[in-house]
Amino acid sequence: MTGHGGPPLSVSALAASWSTSEQVVRRLLNDGALRGVKIGRSWRVFPVDAEAYIESRTNGRQRDGR
Repeated sequence: MTGHGGPPLSVSALAASWSTSEQVVRRLLNDGALRGVKIGRSWRVFPVDAEAYIESRTNGRQRDGR
C-alpha cells in the first residue's frame, strides 16, 4: 500500500496515539470528519488521513511553534 503513509490504523491504535477514547474516533469517522475505510464492522484509518485531520484542526501555527 503505497501513498498512504503506512499500514492502516485501528480505531483503538489511533485513539491511543491521540490520547482520546475510541468513541471519539468512531464519532469522527461516522460524522465524516475523519476519513477512514470500513472493513466489515471495523474502521481503519490510514496515517495520511489521520495527519490530514490533525492539520485541518491546527490553528495556523507551524509544528515547531513558530
